[in-house]
Amino acid sequence: MPRKADPARLLSSARALDTGDLEWLIEQLKAEAGDRTRLREDDHWNEEYRKCGKAACWCADADRGHGPYYYRSVRVGGKVRKAYRSRQKKD
Repeated sequence: MPRKADPARLLSSARALDTGDLEWLIEQLKAEAGDRTRLREDDHWNEEYRKCGKAACWCADADRGHGPYYYRSVRVGGKVRKAYRSRQKKD
């Protein structure tokens, strides 16, 4: 699991950048923030049921598996990603 970045250390590193690199970094951060905002704004959640794959589980012979689980698919930076929302948060 990757470490969480230290904001103070990042700021210190950013101060060492020249103006061109700093402007590029700002644009990249804006794009990342926009991608994350779009993930939150899309409110179309799909209900999915999943089979766990265990032979002795009830879902092995059932039409549907465990769930419902709520996902949404969003294109971020050219890739399709799935975001998960637990049942307790479903509207």
